[in-house]
Amino acid sequence: MNQIVESFISQYGYFSVFILMAIESTIFPLPSEIVLGIASIFIKKNILNFWGVVFSATLGSLFGSIFSYFIGYLIYNVLNKFFSKFSFIDLKIQKSEKILNKYGILGVFLGRFLPGVRHLISYPAGFLRLNFVLFCVFTLLGSFLWCLCLTYLFFKFFTII
Repeated sequence: MNQIVESFISQYGYFSVFILMAIESTIFPLPSEIVLGIASIFIKKNILNFWGVVFSATLGSLFGSIFSYFIGYLIYNVLNKFFSKFSFIDLKIQKSEKILNKYGILGVFLGRFLPGVRHLISYPAGFLRLNFVLFCVFTLLGSFLWCLCLTYLFFKFFTII
């Protein structure tokens, strides 16, 4: 998977970071750590810019989360029945719902930092009909901080081989 991500980023730059992070913000198993880790290599090689990666990753996360929000809004009950067949996904969705029920819209922000929850929190947010504008604001803030910290850590502490 790393080679595919690396090839995609080398060909399409910031657009690929946007697309990959949008995919990461849905149910697909594409960790942001892989995307931003590889993107940080391109930053170190002066092919990509640090802030360009952070902003394209943040916008991609927002876009993917909005897509997931509307899926949850429209067909969450169908998805929930489907996901219940896969216990590991079902448990993560239940955890996401508990966070949203406990913290409300702030749970969207907090959920962006929890592994296994961050890419699923948008589905129950849509199902629970959380305010869409606030959902976008809190998703944008949480995604920005996540992408900023992760990109910085990879850029600062990993060396190019």
